[in-house]
Amino acid sequence: MSCATTHGHHEGPPAAFEPGAAGASTLARALRVDAEDPEVARARAAIEARLLGGPRAASMIGRYIVVERLGAGGMGIVYAAYDPELDRKVALKLLFRRDAGDVDRERLVREAKAMAKLAHPNVVHVYDVGEHEGRIFIAMEYVRGSTLRAWARAERRTWREVLAVCLDAGEGLAAAHAAGIIHRDFKPDNVLIGEDGRARVLDFGLARSASEPTSPEREASEAPEAPSRSQRGTVTRTGAVLGTPGYIAPEQLRGAAPDVRGDQYSFCATVWEALAGALPRARAMAVGNDSTAVPLVSDPSGPAAPPRGAMPRWVERVLRRGLGEHARYPTLDALLRALRRDPAVRRVRLAVATAMLATVAGAFAIGLSARAPAAGDDPCGGGAERLGEAWSGDDRERAIVDVQSQPSDFAAELAPRLRTQLDEFASHWTAQYRDACLAHQRGEQSSALLDRRMTCLHRGRSAWGTVGRVLREVRVDDLPGVALAVGTLPDPDACGDLERLSGNEVPTSPRSRALAERLSAAQTEYVLGHAEVAHAQLESLLPEVRELDDPMLAAEALLTQGKALIDLRRRGDAAAVLGEAVRAALRADADELVVEAWGQQAWAVATGAQIEHTRIPEGREIITAIAERHGDSLATLSLYNNLAGVELAAGRRSLAQPLYERIRKLAPGVSGRAAQRTLAQALVGSMEFERDPAARARLGAEAVERMRAAAGDGHPRTLTVRRLALNYHESLDEVLKMVPPLCEDLRRLEGQRGRNLAECERFRVVLHVLARDHAAAMAAARRWLAALPSDGQALPAAYVALLRGDAVTAEQGFAALAKPLEAESRRPWWSDAELGELEAAIGCARRAQGRGDEETYFERALHHLGGDGQREVSGHGRWMIRFATALRDGEFCRPRG
Repeated sequence: MSCATTHGHHEGPPAAFEPGAAGASTLARALRVDAEDPEVARARAAIEARLLGGPRAASMIGRYIVVERLGAGGMGIVYAAYDPELDRKVALKLLFRRDAGDVDRERLVREAKAMAKLAHPNVVHVYDVGEHEGRIFIAMEYVRGSTLRAWARAERRTWREVLAVCLDAGEGLAAAHAAGIIHRDFKPDNVLIGEDGRARVLDFGLARSASEPTSPEREASEAPEAPSRSQRGTVTRTGAVLGTPGYIAPEQLRGAAPDVRGDQYSFCATVWEALAGALPRARAMAVGNDSTAVPLVSDPSGPAAPPRGAMPRWVERVLRRGLGEHARYPTLDALLRALRRDPAVRRVRLAVATAMLATVAGAFAIGLSARAPAAGDDPCGGGAERLGEAWSGDDRERAIVDVQSQPSDFAAELAPRLRTQLDEFASHWTAQYRDACLAHQRGEQSSALLDRRMTCLHRGRSAWGTVGRVLREVRVDDLPGVALAVGTLPDPDACGDLERLSGNEVPTSPRSRALAERLSAAQTEYVLGHAEVAHAQLESLLPEVRELDDPMLAAEALLTQGKALIDLRRRGDAAAVLGEAVRAALRADADELVVEAWGQQAWAVATGAQIEHTRIPEGREIITAIAERHGDSLATLSLYNNLAGVELAAGRRSLAQPLYERIRKLAPGVSGRAAQRTLAQALVGSMEFERDPAARARLGAEAVERMRAAAGDGHPRTLTVRRLALNYHESLDEVLKMVPPLCEDLRRLEGQRGRNLAECERFRVVLHVLARDHAAAMAAARRWLAALPSDGQALPAAYVALLRGDAVTAEQGFAALAKPLEAESRRPWWSDAELGELEAAIGCARRAQGRGDEETYFERALHHLGGDGQREVSGHGRWMIRFATALRDGEFCRPRG
């Protein structure tokens, strides 16, 4: 091409470059412009002003004068603008396209309405919403500043500065939650830090009312179209997932409906990134080769350790809880409170408050100052030595090897778990010991406060020593209790909670401390499953505790004794002891102890030998109100679990259902393995009320997973939950396939003898009778008999006699077991179910003898089991009704020969 051609005059552009011309090239289409686009209008006005002279024509959006472009997001462009009516600068957000679909329009309007509801200093204010040339816009507060991401990277800042800004943003997000709004896309780019230093949350474009119904289908329909290259990674289409990779909660990646818990996860990920410089987990990856569907893959690993010095350990612990899937805080407000509890600040405040009361006497009553420094020149480095006196590292390693060598699959699974949990406890205990010593030496804590911290630590040391003593002579039977006991060792970090320690929860006198250590040992024995040992220790301890008149210590000791008596089947004695525990806890002003002790007492009264389920202890409404005040506590979960059992015992099944639902709602906010075990029990309980078989199966699977996470795959409690969940399956063929592997797992755990194994084989007898497999039923009955000690063999022995044709012996055995149950004037449903089973078995034995009166027994059996339609029936009860009906209608009980 010549120079003349390049610069020559043309009458007009070639046809190929005319917008809309047939056969237009890709370049032509790319160069087409919209004359009405605000960006084009601004450019044209600038060119006309330069070429023609005179003032530059203003570009308008509605009544607002566009000043400059600030940036673009996943849905629109943001401009700085001037409002001539109110004489103020504003920020305008305008949808990208005039032809945007209803979904985009709805989302932007929803953003405006959501933000307009929030009159909060930490939320960007919305002034107006309107339409310009077919495109929706919102007018917002103009904030001069930068995003949290840019602010954090602009200069080196202390963790306190960063956390303070994040907490302000958290207050804005919490205000949204209080207004019933879920943000769904909280991240550093959606937090503005103004020049005034104030953080403001913005971009509620994905927000939804917490009460607004949602579904995966609706979420998918609202997902934006495939993002451009510049937008990708900001707002992602994932089928039912909306949000930003790396900040989306794991459960939402799996398709769960967005909720405030998801916002909590996003907030914690944002704070972690602001402090550590990187997301806590590897950013979720976009995979697939279709740009219209970008599914997310979540990194299953937990948060990586933050860089050294990025954040204090207490902040890391709070954020890790918020990033967890099952134990987040009940509300964002609760999380923010936890992040504001800076131990260093509280140490200073408490030191000032207690300095006037501090005395030199008793500062090192546990023996701290009397000991020579244990770590060279470090006077506070003796924690490991002190802990080792109760159970040394060498002994601990030998014990773990001994556990691993036990003849049990569960032992092989348990050993590495024990090593990890014990090492973690030792590390945290030693760190708290050192921190307490150093804080006192620096003058930050009084002698009285140091005394409380050391008392708290030594109670944990006592429990540690008890576990060590058991593991020195470990047996297979001890392993389940050891797993629970190690998982419930007192948290050493609680001994750094100065606010709690400044109250009345920690004994202060030397005698109180000595009794507290003995109590800790008894409590550990109880958790280990040694109820008789714990009961004996508490019998000798309680007189001294009562004499001391320390209500907190008394409440703890009485509560443990009451639980031990329940396990020993002495519920009448337990109810009296637990009543005393409630009174002591009230004197100590210890709400959570009051709630737990009252709940245990209610259970003991309602299910004891003298069934009093219509007269549970007074004050239920008050106790429930106290429990709700401490909703994020294990005591509250325990209360509702016990009350659900009370209602079931009384046959008030409809009143048990909401209690289980409440546990399921509260449990995710309660940390610890015990909370997960309680949740697993509630999920099994909820299966009683679920009518949809598929939903029941999901509840059962979740219950097993919760218990597995809390106790281990091979733990008896996990296997028990697996067995209980089978009660709610309806297909005989399916259950016949699922039960044998479960029984074999129990056999590997318990050997040839064990209560859980016996229950599994008992269920197999029922199933084989229903399948009309006489030989298999006999084999299961013999295994059931062999799994029990001699004093528990009466029932399986009667079945063995029935199955081998000795109907007389069988009837005598069944009748002897039924007699005490018949004598009870009031029975819980499980005793009624047991009596129904016995009546059916007696009817079968009498029919086999040709007595001719068996129908009376079958009718009574169905009445006790609920087969007459007079009441709702449990999952176990439904199987037993089928069992009794099979005995009545089948050939199994016909006279032989």
